[in-house]
Formats: sequence, C-alpha cells, structure tokens
Amino acid sequence: MALVWTAARIAACATLVAACSAAPDDGAAKARSGVHGSPRPIPAAHPSVARNPLPPCGDGPYVDLALWLFELRDDGSRDVLPGATATFDVCPGYAVVTDEFGMATATLPRGVPLITRLSAPNHVTSIISQNVIGEDSRLSVFLPTDGASNLLPGFGATTPTLAVFIDAIGDGACASERGVTLRVVGHPEANVTYMSAGWPRDATPATTTSSVGQLVFFTGLSEGAVEIEGSKPGCSIKITAPSDQTGRFPLVAGAWTVGNVFVDD
Repeated sequence: MALVWTAARIAACATLVAACSAAPDDGAAKARSGVHGSPRPIPAAHPSVARNPLPPCGDGPYVDLALWLFELRDDGSRDVLPGATATFDVCPGYAVVTDEFGMATATLPRGVPLITRLSAPNHVTSIISQNVIGEDSRLSVFLPTDGASNLLPGFGATTPTLAVFIDAIGDGACASERGVTLRVVGHPEANVTYMSAGWPRDATPATTTSSVGQLVFFTGLSEGAVEIEGSKPGCSIKITAPSDQTGRFPLVAGAWTVGNVFVDD
C-alpha cells in the first residue's frame, strides 16, 4: 500500500472519528478496542495515516507501519500524543515523529524481526514486543506521563516492567479475558499482578492468581529478552499466531515493555 499524503490523513481521521473522540477518556472497554501491544493489519481500504518524508528503513521490500500514539495521564485519562518518537532496532538512526494527531507512518523492511521503541519528553518509554510485520499494519498504544508511572506496578528507573494485554478471540468462555494464568518462561522469580477490569481508572491490583481484566504486569525481572506462556481451562493461549509477534519480549530498565497474548478455542 503506497503512502497517501494530506488527503489520507483527513480520510483516516474521518474513518476513525469515533475512536478519536472516545479513546482519550473511556476506560478498559475503549482500551480493548483501541489500544493494543502489537501491530495489527490494516484493511486494504484504509490509507496510511501520515506522510513519512524519510527514506525507508533498511532494504526492501517494505511495509508501512501506521502509528497512533496516546499519552496516559495520572488520573487515568488519555489523549493523543504529538511529538513522540518511534525508533526501530533494525535501523539505527531512522526515526519518525508523531504529528498533531499523534500519528506517524514508518516504512520498514517486510518480514524482518524488529523491536519498536516509543519515547517522548516527560513520558515513560515503551518497548513493543518483537514482531515480524508481513503487511501494512497499525500500532495503537499509549505512553504514560512521568506522573502516571504510579499506574505501572513496580515501575522504577533502574528496573524493567512488562505489561501484557490479553486479547480474547475465541468463543464461549474463550471470548473472555477472565481466568487466564500467565508465566514468564524460566523465571520463577517474576512477580505477576493481574489488574482490575477498570485499569487505568482503577489501578488497584486485583489478584495474583488469574486475570479479571485485560492487563497483566510482570516485575522483579532483569534486562534481557523473555518469553510468556499461559493457560485457561478449556482454551488455548497463543503468543505468536494470530499476531506478528515472535514471542520475544525485550526488557529494558526504566521502560515498560508491551505485548499481547491471545485466548482462543
């Protein structure tokens, strides 16, 4: 899909107007529909959301990654985040910056494992789980303000934090994110916190046994890459398919890593 210039940005905002108006302030229900931890394919009818004036990252063939970034405030509200920078480990020196709508488009090598780093002044840096992007995709995610770092259990400037969004894509009981147990493979020292369904409005940890909401935090880990596994009675927990994730979650001190797991039949 080729880049589309100014008209595309207008069309994209018109297409997403409901999400544009609802995403900043609504709670977990809007977070589930609008904020995820890994890229999602863009339907062919949707244009790229912002012009990328830079040469592409790396060697072709290429895909477009449309970024839509928000900030998370200490009261749990969200708004679009202009001026945020996205960089990619496969292309040192390549970066895109979000426009006034919190949008940017990166042109990246197709089918190459990459890690996305999102940063902005006075915000907590976000590291996205490693992905192999095979088609034009969109990544919608938020960066907490420094003042909202208290919404991230165990967050600290010298330690990494891992946040996993549970996406229930199955039927019946497997259409609910409740009752999922997650583990960090080979790291029994990891502390797991299952957040309430009202996070971030309600930042009180719900349980340490299984999920009641969509978001799960892991702390007590060191820098490096980890893998996640999980279970739910009668369901399967998937880390890679149906997403573009490779299963590697890179951890960086002073940042929070964001990724997904999927509940399926």
